[in-house]
Amino acid sequence: MTKKPTKLDTRLDEHYDCVLGDISNVIDEARRSAASAINCIMTTAYWLTRQHIVEYKQGGKAFYLAYPPNRIYATMSRKSGLGQSDKK
Repeated sequence: MTKKPTKLDTRLDEHYDCVLGDISNVIDEARRSAASAINCIMTTAYWLTRQHIVEYKQGGKAFYLAYPPNRIYATMSRKSGLGQSDKK
């Protein structure tokens, strides 16, 4: 006589799903933290690079100082107002 396979306890499945969910959450949080840390480091690196170029290489006379953000436009239509008629 052969033995019938017994069904595994459903509590093991529930426990497995819980553990898998916890591991997934840990990995997701680690990814978010790593991305945030990298963004912070890269922003600092860019800022220091800009500072070095402006202060040491150009004697404080950088392009971005001559053109502040309020004088820079993404497109000429934004500056001229031509693109505004489309939104009315």
